[in-house]
Amino acid sequence: MRAEPLVSVIIPTRNYARYLPEAIESALGQSYSHIECIVVDDGSTDNSAETVNRMAQKEPRLLYIRQENLGVSAARNRGIRSSSGEYIQLLDADDLLEIDKIAEHKAFLDVNHDTDIVYGQASYFRDEKEGCGDLFAGQASEESDEAFLRGMIERNGLVISSPLIRSSVFSRYGMFKENMRHLEDWEFWLRCAMKGARFRRFDPAGSATLIRIHDRNISGDFSSMIKAHHDLRAELGNLLENSALKKTNMRHLDTARLLMAYERIKSGETLPALIDAAALSLSALRPKSLLYALYLAADRIIKKR
Repeated sequence: MRAEPLVSVIIPTRNYARYLPEAIESALGQSYSHIECIVVDDGSTDNSAETVNRMAQKEPRLLYIRQENLGVSAARNRGIRSSSGEYIQLLDADDLLEIDKIAEHKAFLDVNHDTDIVYGQASYFRDEKEGCGDLFAGQASEESDEAFLRGMIERNGLVISSPLIRSSVFSRYGMFKENMRHLEDWEFWLRCAMKGARFRRFDPAGSATLIRIHDRNISGDFSSMIKAHHDLRAELGNLLENSALKKTNMRHLDTARLLMAYERIKSGETLPALIDAAALSLSALRPKSLLYALYLAADRIIKKR
């Protein structure tokens, strides 16, 4: 009789000590108990080490690893390389898993041997669980492999903790790109899908991942996010062979270029950025985009006077 497979839960963290206990408890409190939980501390300066080590004294399934601040992708990769599980569950330090999440997805992978990655619903809640009664969800569509890829090219429909992943996926398709500070998860899902990994959706009750909304994860450098989006789309355009998918990606790439032009206008690079925005707007037949660029440029000129 086959032994029950080990599931490795990887939790990268940096200065999230206030949330870590809840995340760890949601992982180790799963209805499926054959789990190891690996917390990778990416150079925290808060009391994350004390928090995890205190919990590890009472919980042998919990492992704490510390590294210098190398970024979330490096932390996830370190955890994956240190894991022993047949299946990998990624979980951010401020998020949670419903109690049957791992049990349901592990059971699905056990019997669906052609599936590499199974995912389900992602529900969002406010910090301190405010608004939990009014959850909203976001997930990719499933259908065929081609439809899944098409949906992922439109937008990133998978949050990082929604899937349960066979550990063999990382040896076949590679790890998270450590030079990416934004959208590294989207790049990984796209790379896997384009190289033939099979994704399937399965979301019975009790199997959702719960994404916390708070000040730290809704703030950030908008310009660098737009640049990352642009760079990912540009790279994707060089890899796609299907003409319809290339056209879809190009439409989104043009939008990213427009947004970058808007940011350049705001930062003072008015005339060159306005010319770029005008060319993009006219080629894509987007008159409203040109009007907005003109508005930003006029506003910038007025403020300089």
